[in-house]
Amino acid sequence: MAKNEKLLALLDRLSDIVDAIRAELEDDCRDSEHEGDEEDEFQASESHPTKNADESLPIVDIVSKIEDIFGLKDGELFNKQRAKKEITQIRYIAIYLCREMTRASLLEIAGTFGLKDHTTVIHAQRKIAEQLKTDAELQRVVENIKNKLSE
Repeated sequence: MAKNEKLLALLDRLSDIVDAIRAELEDDCRDSEHEGDEEDEFQASESHPTKNADESLPIVDIVSKIEDIFGLKDGELFNKQRAKKEITQIRYIAIYLCREMTRASLLEIAGTFGLKDHTTVIHAQRKIAEQLKTDAELQRVVENIKNKLSE
């Protein structure tokens, strides 16, 4: 039985390593997407309502604005205790927007939110992106937040 437990622990660790490599590759792809000449950057900033890579907002500004919008106390999104479902959804929206509107790495975002590692950032980003495909109310909320952050 101890041998099986050791194998399971090893598999869990290998899974974490694969996730870390995948996250680094995603970061590299993200960085290469932001490369280009000045004309491309100008066109992107003109056609996209959020800030471009050179003008990305600090994560704390995004979080602060989201806490204001939802009437949360300062730092409530960083609470490490198991949160209510409503707070978790708002935290996921904040993580999603940090990923979309900043050049911060997965680890930087995870560190800001007091998460153990980057996998929760990946999960939150994917979950909100998937919900945005079908949830009109969430689309409205996210667009509203983006507009307020762009002001």
